[in-house]
Amino acid sequence: MVPCVFVSVFFNVTLCCRINLAYSLQMSGKFQQAWNQFTTAIEQDSRCQAAYEGRAIVNLQMSNLYGALQDMNASIKIRTNAELHTNRGVISLVSLAANIRPLMIG
Repeated sequence: MVPCVFVSVFFNVTLCCRINLAYSLQMSGKFQQAWNQFTTAIEQDSRCQAAYEGRAIVNLQMSNLYGALQDMNASIKIRTNAELHTNRGVISLVSLAANIRPLMIG
């Protein structure tokens, strides 16, 4: 039987590796593949703030403004800080410029 501590550490390492892979794909311009990796990370741990934040930025890069706002709001609900609120403001401004009604935390 595998000790619980080992499983927990292994799970966290694989989650971190998946997020790092997603950021690498994003930087390479492979936005859909990055989005898929961030989504899988969220499915592994629904409280993974970094995965929501990363997927929000990828959504923005793919012009999915609604998805970007949803993911940034989810990220803020997990952990709030000035940077995340600034990012949400930027997404809202882009949404307004594109004439799309922004989605705020409800």
